[in-house]
Amino acid sequence: MIVIASIITLIPMIISDIRKREVNILWLLLFSVVQLYFNGISNVIYNIGILLFIFLGMYLYIIFRYGLRSKITNYFGMGDMLFLISLTIAFSIREYTYFLIIGFIFSIIWWLISKKETIPLVSTLGSTYIIWLLIKNLYYE
Repeated sequence: MIVIASIITLIPMIISDIRKREVNILWLLLFSVVQLYFNGISNVIYNIGILLFIFLGMYLYIIFRYGLRSKITNYFGMGDMLFLISLTIAFSIREYTYFLIIGFIFSIIWWLISKKETIPLVSTLGSTYIIWLLIKNLYYE
């Protein structure tokens, strides 16, 4: 059931992110509620710690590269941040770390192939999440 509910809430976000480079907050909230309903909040604190570490590294890089007046939101969308936070609910610590590594590698590959200026992170990570859900539910349960 989680696969169907997640796909139903992810597809509009993926399409919107590819077409308009925006994500509707209502779909994002609905996705978060679905994840919360099916997964609970057992590993959220640790996974948010991983995200804070990543965001801090990104922020330090942006300051070093572009100067002190740079904002992280100029280079990384708020929808992407909220989507990553909503995904913290769905994973254990180890799985979330693996997911982020694989998802970001997939995002970079997509960016290199498409030759676009920006990466639709919600789309690439959302697609990675759908694949992960299908593999987990079809082969392991």
